[in-house]
Amino acid sequence: MDFKHLVKIIYRTLSLITFASVILLLVSFISSFDMVNGYFTKGILPVLFEIFFVLGIILSFTVIIPLRKGEIVKTHNDTRKQKNLFLALAIILFICSFIFNVLVPNKLFILSTLGACFFAGFAVMCALMRGYEYSHLKLVCLLLSAAFPLFMVIDNNSVVVRHSNSVENKLSSVFAIAFLLYVLYEGKRIFTGEHSKWHFASMLLLTHTGFPISISYITVYLMGIATETTRFYQMILVFIISIFVEIELIRFCRNALSHTKSEWEEIESTEKTDE
Repeated sequence: MDFKHLVKIIYRTLSLITFASVILLLVSFISSFDMVNGYFTKGILPVLFEIFFVLGIILSFTVIIPLRKGEIVKTHNDTRKQKNLFLALAIILFICSFIFNVLVPNKLFILSTLGACFFAGFAVMCALMRGYEYSHLKLVCLLLSAAFPLFMVIDNNSVVVRHSNSVENKLSSVFAIAFLLYVLYEGKRIFTGEHSKWHFASMLLLTHTGFPISISYITVYLMGIATETTRFYQMILVFIISIFVEIELIRFCRNALSHTKSEWEEIESTEKTDE
């Protein structure tokens, strides 16, 4: 099967599973969430959510199997089409982080939102500094953004009045792992100019774990079913970051090409000649 066609099929399939996970988690929160203890108490909906959620995680990792061995996946570095979206998301992420820091004077929360600000800086540089072309500052901002999920999980687990294995904590921890994997392979892509076979998987995993918990928690908080204000702010940041990676995923599906090293050398030499 053609590489681009295969990538689109995988992306669309996982998008459907992620959408189902969002709906099932939201309805599970509304119908069977114990707000005091942080657990789902009854019903088949939480079980169905877990099935779809785990299925999406498994599919995210198995996408590396059909990628042809010995071939290199690349996309062009230009981000002019995404420039305005990247800048808008970065500005929103900066503003939200600043406002939330004023509202929540918590050291761990501040360190977490600082990581979100570094991610916003990375988005700005991708928009204004020759797209995904390598730069030291771009890579440093991306790596420092790892503070966001790390301190978010530490902050959540430090709340002694809540069970550390609550639904929200477990889902936030899974998102944190997905974010760290994304940072690792996004950084490798920036450094080498090539997409590792794990890069596509890490983007799929981040959006699949980020959208269900963020959309569901934001909604149920506004409905009064969930009451943790700090987590509500965290989920807004998770949602914004997930949108950025979703845009990257769409861009990857449209532009990614897979060729052998010799084929890429020929293509790139022809492009340089045309310039």
